Amino acid sequence: MLAISALNMLLKESPYKVSSVNSQENTKSSLEGTLSNVYQEEGFFSDTFDSLANVHIISDTENSSSRGSHGNSSFQSFADQSITHFYFDFSSSWPRTPTWISLFGTDTFYSSFARIFKRLVQECGVPVLLSLKTALNEFVNAKERSKQCVAAEAFAGLLHADVIGLVEAWDSWMMAQLRNILLAPSVESVPEWAACIRYAVTGKGRYGAKIPLLRQRILDCLVEPLPQTATTTVVAKRYSFLSAALVEILPSRMPISEVQLHDKLLQELLDNMSHPTAHVREAIAIALSVLCSNIRLHAFINKDYSYENGKQTIIGKHADSWDQLLPQKASELVVAIQNANPSDNLDNLAETNTLSGSDNNSSDDVQWMETLFHFVISLMKSGRSAFLLDVLVGFLYPVISLQETSNKDLSILAKAAFELLKWRIFTDDHLRKAVSILLSLAEDPNWRTRSATLTFLRSFMYR
Repeated sequence: MLAISALNMLLKESPYKVSSVNSQENTKSSLEGTLSNVYQEEGFFSDTFDSLANVHIISDTENSSSRGSHGNSSFQSFADQSITHFYFDFSSSWPRTPTWISLFGTDTFYSSFARIFKRLVQECGVPVLLSLKTALNEFVNAKERSKQCVAAEAFAGLLHADVIGLVEAWDSWMMAQLRNILLAPSVESVPEWAACIRYAVTGKGRYGAKIPLLRQRILDCLVEPLPQTATTTVVAKRYSFLSAALVEILPSRMPISEVQLHDKLLQELLDNMSHPTAHVREAIAIALSVLCSNIRLHAFINKDYSYENGKQTIIGKHADSWDQLLPQKASELVVAIQNANPSDNLDNLAETNTLSGSDNNSSDDVQWMETLFHFVISLMKSGRSAFLLDVLVGFLYPVISLQETSNKDLSILAKAAFELLKWRIFTDDHLRKAVSILLSLAEDPNWRTRSATLTFLRSFMYR
């Protein structure tokens, strides 16, 4: 089966691809009849999925992601390895964008298997989708992670196939299947399903500029609000899936529908930065870093777009633009957090927490700030920070001021952000503001802040 599919890859363009409808007569593939007789056999895809599941070696001590490669699985014969390596030497690499998001974890998603299923659908059309439905549903709900890995690969291939009848299949059962995957309580296979989403929305063509047929529908499905009864695990999973999808979007080619989706999701993320659960806050921050960098990159490349100086205005309760709102609120909350814990400011022990309001408000402030620090860390790791220097320079004050607090989790995140920020080179446009902030911090009444500022300056002065 793999050999037939691999060789057929070199024959001609699929007759069932949407792009082929207007360019050529919709004739059957030379191998469609042969393949149809094979996959229509009872239990064929279930047996195939079982065999492919044996290739996925899941180890608790596995430290590196497969990133779509096959590795050297002992379950694959030499012939099988030769076939798959031969097959995909002719295919573009995936993923197209760097992977820095730690929440994705270690995945065993083989993009080469996803391409096999995609090509099979393109070769034989909708009948393959119908034949795969039962086996896919069985393996999606399997308890074994290896089986869910195969299901993720197959589903990714189907979603990315762009064949005639795919939209109808999405409306009929694929959207419900994706929603079922999202709402499932299991977390072990989240990395594979995140990779599935990422593969499904990846741009097509040599440069990844062509938008897949189902991308907007997949994004709309993920943006749809969760039920009120959804657990925090599911909430975090949704944000992880959104990050996986958004990171593969080419900001320079975003259509208006994707820009509007970014705006809608941005409001949701800003409203939930004080979420009470730590792993949800981290997922929100990572999604926010991808979202904001996409918005800024889109504005930078499309200068004639309806952005003002590359800044997106948020309507509703966020009257100010997001790149002004975040640094401004962060600076305000530094004072509130320090006043809520007088021991953090040894030079002013008489200070009370009256300025910060109730204990609940203090807790919300700390949680919001933790999300912000996760945002800074993710942004620095992403390689996109050069496009948000005006935002990052405004975060120098909270990052340096909160190095030592009574809240250990907050301080740990502040230190992690500190270590990344101190090596960030600020261009002339933002250097004056950075120097002004550092000079004010050097005169701060809190000796811990002054000490942290001097430590920061040791790296900053030589950058």
